[in-house]
Amino acid sequence: MKVDEKTHEAIQRYLTQQMSPSEIAQFEQEMKDAPEIAHEVREWREFRVVAKHSTLLERATLFDTWSKNIDGSEPLNEYDKLFESKSAAPSLWKKWLLGSFSLVLLAGGAYLGHKWWQNKVFLQQSISISKVYTKPLVNFVVFAAGSDTSLKPMLRHYDAGEYAKAVQLFESKAILKADKTAQLYAGVSCLLNEQPKKAFLLLQPLTTHSFFYANEALFYWGLAGLQLGKRTEVRQQWMQFPENNHFKTKIDGILKQL
Repeated sequence: MKVDEKTHEAIQRYLTQQMSPSEIAQFEQEMKDAPEIAHEVREWREFRVVAKHSTLLERATLFDTWSKNIDGSEPLNEYDKLFESKSAAPSLWKKWLLGSFSLVLLAGGAYLGHKWWQNKVFLQQSISISKVYTKPLVNFVVFAAGSDTSLKPMLRHYDAGEYAKAVQLFESKAILKADKTAQLYAGVSCLLNEQPKKAFLLLQPLTTHSFFYANEALFYWGLAGLQLGKRTEVRQQWMQFPENNHFKTKIDGILKQL
């Protein structure tokens, strides 16, 4: 037998506890006599309970609104009172999500903090090692008697340990920027004057484009790179350093410490 509209209304009144005791007794007798009515009541009850207490938050909100529009009351019946706290399931779900998210953030923060500290320690170690090996490059430039080139004043400051003045003189004369000897000593002066970034940029071209100063430039370029935290790049270049060179022993010692 198909459940008609009048029976549907009776089901809604029964589920929302709007019937009198005598009406409840009569309706429950009808359910015993008509299994299709009992089946309809059971499906409505189960659907309403699931809809009200779904842990899928979006659906729970949708079903809850629909349920209120139908009857505007809760709890629905004795069975539904098991879930009398309307927000119990969603709250537990939200708490679980919040807890999981907090753990992920905590773990991520700990990992990033560890990496930051590790990188800081590596950088400090690299700077310390670099400074131990950063010594003035011997001036091997010989001038003819009475000559007065643009390079001579710069090397005079360099030999006197006045590295800031040597660099300033180099930077003030554009013609010296084409002089590889001037670039080499300017780069070393920058390194000795606590300017590793400038030293790195000045010496880098000489490591591959200087026939006479490539080894010297590569050594001091690597020391500057270590102070800038470019450990991997420096290691790769230094591993290709030619054998039988007086810088090779120093480089091997540094690489072992790294």
